[in-house]
Amino acid sequence: MEYITAAEAAKRWGVSLRQVQRLMAAGRIPCGKKHGREYLIPADAEKPGDPRFEKKAPHDAFLYDLERLIPTVYTSVPRDNPEAIFETISDERLRSIHEGGFAYARGDYARVLEFYYTTNVRMIQ
Repeated sequence: MEYITAAEAAKRWGVSLRQVQRLMAAGRIPCGKKHGREYLIPADAEKPGDPRFEKKAPHDAFLYDLERLIPTVYTSVPRDNPEAIFETISDERLRSIHEGGFAYARGDYARVLEFYYTTNVRMIQ
């Protein structure tokens, strides 16, 4: 494998020598090594991307909740005590969502808002 110096890599990538040294120290340049006081970088190495600007997949809270909520919707509910379903749901957030649905069906809108605020505050945290 052919190597270039950190100064040559800095010139090639359009960054400072110190930035290349930082990238090497952080282990962000694969197969790079230090020989004495000099950093050696593979000649075919590409400049590492800036992790601050790399796109991350957005966490879609709605789909995440829906994925966990659908199986609980198909759970059979006793006719004489429909609220017994809450005992079968271990996830506190899902239980709040179900309780909010029951409160809405009963017309208890103040309780619905309470569940809405508690589930959305938890989602943000």
